[in-house]
Amino acid sequence: MKGIPRRLGPAQRRFLLYLGLSLLMLLLPSAWTGAARHAALWPFTLAQRGTVRTTRAAVSVLRRIGAGGAPAEEVERLRKRVAALEAQLARETYLRRRAEARLEHFLGLPPEERARGLLASLAGYDPSPLRCRAVLDRGAADGVRRNCPVLWQGAVLGRVVSVGPASCTVALVGDPDCRIAVRSERTQAQGILQGLGGGRCVIKYADRTADVQPGDRFLTSGLDGIFPAGHLVAVCTDVAAGTGEPHKWVEAEAACDPWRVEDATILLPVEDP
Repeated sequence: MKGIPRRLGPAQRRFLLYLGLSLLMLLLPSAWTGAARHAALWPFTLAQRGTVRTTRAAVSVLRRIGAGGAPAEEVERLRKRVAALEAQLARETYLRRRAEARLEHFLGLPPEERARGLLASLAGYDPSPLRCRAVLDRGAADGVRRNCPVLWQGAVLGRVVSVGPASCTVALVGDPDCRIAVRSERTQAQGILQGLGGGRCVIKYADRTADVQPGDRFLTSGLDGIFPAGHLVAVCTDVAAGTGEPHKWVEAEAACDPWRVEDATILLPVEDP
């Protein structure tokens, strides 16, 4: 220890002593210095074990965060909440657009028809392939009666054929029980439109000499006393005239697609003064 300068402090001297002993244990055979080596390295072993345990705990926490710990549960809860809010927004947007369409349709009616118009919603369809009928959520309690015209976006949807207290059944254009007096928008040729079942229509009693062509639009003529004049009913798809027949055979399809209908306007009977 004579080589150690006197100016070194106690801590420095202990460090040099510890360093010298460590070098001596490295130079001597491990069989002689095994126990002493373990004793000298014991503080470092304790520190290393503590570091390993801390690291493992941190890794475990990180794995729980990434694979299903509390933060992941919070993310899943937020994801479900966002999905619920998106569904609610879509529902409210649909209802708003539907209300706007109903209002636009109602305001598009002539004033005299608007005064007797009653908004209704579709409640169901008749599943029979031979018929073309729908059920609306308005009935006798709302003033609905048999033969009330039913409109949708300015076109004829059908007429009421039966009424219950809170609902009514409508024979749609194309149903055999729905007959409407019509005229051609282009040439004023007249006839009676009747359903053939399954949504197909025919315009009867069109004069053989009448100018009717595929694509012609047929409107209500008002001659049947049920439907007000001027509403679109059907579009001609085919015309045929047999030899010796006094009338043309005019096929048509309904202008109003019932499968797209959600709401309709029922024209209530005109009240007697």
